[in-house]
Amino acid sequence: MQAALKTLTAPPTKTQLDQAQAAVDAAQATLTAAQATQRADQLNQLQNQTQQQNDQAAYNAAKAAGSTSEEAKFTSALAQDTKTLNTIQTTLTKDGYAVSDAQSALSTAQGYLTALENDAKAIQADEQKIASDNDAIASAERSAQATAQKDAQSLVSARQQLASSKLSLQTTPASAQAK
Repeated sequence: MQAALKTLTAPPTKTQLDQAQAAVDAAQATLTAAQATQRADQLNQLQNQTQQQNDQAAYNAAKAAGSTSEEAKFTSALAQDTKTLNTIQTTLTKDGYAVSDAQSALSTAQGYLTALENDAKAIQADEQKIASDNDAIASAERSAQATAQKDAQSLVSARQQLASSKLSLQTTPASAQAK
């Protein structure tokens, strides 16, 4: 009976838990790096937007002054600003994907670590329950053995009393005849 109540599943090993924690740490580092890159690119975008605004103001001033050479210079600068901002927008889109991917990887790694930790706790609780159940079974078996021994002793005692009574019955008529 006790053999049926053995540990059914092994808990996660320390190595598995350490590897899962290392994966969480690595995913967190990747996310932090992706977010830092995204912030740097957002700052770059802001700086280039400011440059575009300055070039637009300079273009408007050159146009108002009637300076065609300055107008051409700032038209070219505005075209370059637009091209740069489009490139930065593409980079920011990629940054967004990288942050999203890193968040997903972190979530997955944390989920796996949590599952391992929960499994370890559940298995430990099950093992404690199994040990408790095994103790209860052993106690019940000892109690049953003690009861069986008492019953056997009671049977022996009852048989002895029966034998004594039979002997008494057999000897009573004989002693009555002798009187």
